[in-house]
Amino acid sequence: MHRVAAHPNLNFTVIINPDSGPGNPSAPNNDFYGQIVKLNSYSNVKTIGYVHTSYATRDINAVLADVSTYAGWAANSSSIAVNGIFFDEGPDQYTVATAEYVSTINQAVKNSTAFSPINKVCNHLLRNNVAPILLWLSLVMAIFCANMVTRSSTIQDLFQTHA
Repeated sequence: MHRVAAHPNLNFTVIINPDSGPGNPSAPNNDFYGQIVKLNSYSNVKTIGYVHTSYATRDINAVLADVSTYAGWAANSSSIAVNGIFFDEGPDQYTVATAEYVSTINQAVKNSTAFSPINKVCNHLLRNNVAPILLWLSLVMAIFCANMVTRSSTIQDLFQTHA
């Protein structure tokens, strides 16, 4: 929190990942709940929910369920709402099936009213053998989504280190 408060003119995008995804369907666990509230109290912070796709091999219904869970947090309390979704482990090969997969999960986020319009979807698709169009999309999304992504081994580390 110290760095966020010390740099009010710098925007932070923080990926929230309680349990390799949202975990509990109604709200984040106690370790995360209060910290998300604190993060969301800063005007220069956007929180986004982490969802892994296992390179477009994870059951799409499970991915959509994670998106829905994060969207549901806003209904529980606006103070824990996330602004968008970070899809990790994007596909590294273009096929019609992977394009449809990515399009479907992307559209689910865009259709949700729970996420802020400016920061709805972030995709992590950078891999060594990404098809050129996916690499381009990834770079565009990275620029769009975040000026800075804060990484920490645990959310407690993020706050305790700078408390």
